Amino acid sequence: MTEETIGSLIIDMEVTTEERRHAKEEERRYASDKQYRAELRAELQRHSARGQKSSLPWMLGIGLVLAGAVVSFVEHLRP
Repeated sequence: MTEETIGSLIIDMEVTTEERRHAKEEERRYASDKQYRAELRAELQRHSARGQKSSLPWMLGIGLVLAGAVVSFVEHLRP
């Protein structure tokens, strides 16, 4: 149900002031929760994308260190 639908149902029904206040609070809480989930999802996606980008330099660095170690070892074996 959308907020507009809930709002129109409230207007159409004969409800007390307390029930209207409670319904409005629920609508605000729902909208707030929805916004929070969207922000959290966006933040997680940013962290995920950043993590994928940052792993490449680490792998290249480790590869270079290993390659340097192999070259050093091979040169050490030469007479």
